[in-house]
Order: sequence, then C-alpha cells, then structure tokens
Amino acid sequence: MTKENNFLIFTLDGHYFALDIAEVVRVYPALAVECPGESPPTLCGLFTVAGKNIPVLDLRYRLHLPARVVQLDDALVVAHSQESELAFFVDTIIGVRSFTEDELCDSAMIYSEMAEYVSRVTELDGHTVWIYTLDLLFADQDFSVLLQSVSAGVIS
Repeated sequence: MTKENNFLIFTLDGHYFALDIAEVVRVYPALAVECPGESPPTLCGLFTVAGKNIPVLDLRYRLHLPARVVQLDDALVVAHSQESELAFFVDTIIGVRSFTEDELCDSAMIYSEMAEYVSRVTELDGHTVWIYTLDLLFADQDFSVLLQSVSAGVIS
C-alpha cells in the first residue's frame, strides 16, 4: 500500500506552493492585522486569537517575490512550526490534495541549491508545486528570534 501525503496547495504571484496539512491550523479570509511599531521586514503584523498574539510573516519577502498589498480575496494561513504558531497571507487557496510518494520528488535531486528551503517538488495541473515545511522555510536565526520575541510579548 502506498502512503499518501496531504498538502494545502496555495498560490503566490502565480506560483504554486504547498504545506503539509499536518502543519496547518486554520485558514482565514483576508483580515486586517495590527502592525507593530518598529518591526523587521519579515513581520507583516500580528493578529490575536483567543488572547494569543500570532505573528503574520511576510512569505513574499521570504521567497523573494514582489511585495503586494493584501487583497480582499486573499487568505491568511495559520500554521505551526516546532517553535510556535505563525501565519502568512497567500493569494489563493487551491485546496487540499493528496500525492503518493511516487508523485513527489526530493528537491535536492532537482534543485540542490533550494534544498535548504524546499523539501519536495511535485506537479499539479501543469504547474510545479514547491512543497515547504515551516521548520525549513523559517529556520534562520532571525526568524527564531522574531517568533520568540512575539511569544514573550516583546513585540506586541
């Protein structure tokens, strides 16, 4: 029996990306986020759920995509890494898709220079899908310090 892998597929700037569904907490429609006074460019803002501040990270900045104002039809994905919950805006949610191991390729085999960020690659409807894990994508020390600062209430 072949193991199936479930991913949330979304787009940014016309590119297809995916995140393991096990990392996804919830998807919200676009909403306003509170921008902290002085914050690093990786932080779009904060929003509060049940009294908890959740940092909204700028995934476009992280992926070196052009900046864009959040649109009403965008979505806010809340996910959890090993360190904490975080959120990021996406252009569209394609949906949840399952792929077998045979349909997934280790990114190091194709794009070795991207393997430190992208865990796997697949194809959906003629589009390359870049599959990320939050712990790889936000592994830099800067992100770790940022998440700890938000959790500790230093940035609020």
